[in-house]
Amino acid sequence: MTFECSQCGCTKDISLFYNEPSKRGHTRKCKECLKAERQDYYIHNKDRIAEWRTAHKREHAIYERARRAINKQSAREINKSQYLRDAEARKKMASDYRAKHPNREKAHNILRGHVRGGRIVRPPSCQSCGDNGRLQAHHYDYSEPCDVFWLCASCHGLLHKGIA
Repeated sequence: MTFECSQCGCTKDISLFYNEPSKRGHTRKCKECLKAERQDYYIHNKDRIAEWRTAHKREHAIYERARRAINKQSAREINKSQYLRDAEARKKMASDYRAKHPNREKAHNILRGHVRGGRIVRPPSCQSCGDNGRLQAHHYDYSEPCDVFWLCASCHGLLHKGIA
């Protein structure tokens, strides 16, 4: 089923319009036009929006807490259904990764065995920033599986992005 966007005039599939509980069942403007309109509004009203957020910070926090409490169960159910729905895709991605990078998989398994056996001990904090959270091992060379750098998740991510 297709509809015409009232802003851009393009005829698009109904999936490209937001659902709206009205007689029509969807918005008159397509998602693309609505996003552009909201971005434009934000750009031209940044000061006004910041003022409003400051003035209503406390009541907004109370509203958000209540909304989360009401929707907690349904959010859990949605997350669980998405997790179960995507399980096969995740398994396939993991097996594809292992097939593409067997040396990495071997290094990870060797290191995991050494950590579980107590031959290698995780340090108490990140070797980059000193954070005491859960640490991840970073291999600079997969041919040396026990030569790793222990990092927190954020430092590890930054290292892989080339920022750190």
